[in-house]
Amino acid sequence: YKGNTPDTVNDGFNYCFAANIAWRAGIPKIKLHLIDFAQLIVGRLSGYDVAIDDFYIKPEREEKVDFSIPYGHSWTGLVARTDGPAPTKAGMKDMKFAVSLGSVQQRWLDEVLKPTQQYNTYDDTAQLFAALKAKQVDAVLIDLPVALPAATASKGDFKVYAQVKVGGQVGIVMIQPSPNRKAINTMVRQMIKNNTLKNLEKKYYFAAFGGVDPDSLPVWG
Repeated sequence: YKGNTPDTVNDGFNYCFAANIAWRAGIPKIKLHLIDFAQLIVGRLSGYDVAIDDFYIKPEREEKVDFSIPYGHSWTGLVARTDGPAPTKAGMKDMKFAVSLGSVQQRWLDEVLKPTQQYNTYDDTAQLFAALKAKQVDAVLIDLPVALPAATASKGDFKVYAQVKVGGQVGIVMIQPSPNRKAINTMVRQMIKNNTLKNLEKKYYFAAFGGVDPDSLPVWG
């Protein structure tokens, strides 16, 4: 959402996504409201039709609100330095990682990969990449929407070598039970099929991603 307040937003991926839905529904205008995430996700908010902001679809949330079918996902990027041997899928288990404290990436290391070296945890994203630059760790595991811009900003020092399917799929949130859910799902399917969403992703995200399409990255783990 590009703008400083709900009244000044007039561009951005989520805004254009909402505008596409409104257009398909024959609605000439949309009105934005800035709301509290915690209240929204537990089903305590009313007076809205859709909420769009990359909300993860989770079973415990589906008990409180309605979700559309997934329109995207946010997986994990593996970021490493470019001044040494390139990391490999086969060598992942022996790498020393940096992850955010309490993140889904930390849980994946503990429960799935179980690396041979103890990973480092940090409270701040900048600290993860500072540790990577200082060669205190071999790689950073973090959400792709964070990993790709960080690699781009490094001006070639870092590269996202792969993605790991740790994270989740995202959907549109609606009040439960929503009479609009079936229609919204039809619209989302249309926008996926005709590449409307992919084109919006290219327009608003790919420059920050250094021109990399996240879906083109090899899947490890």
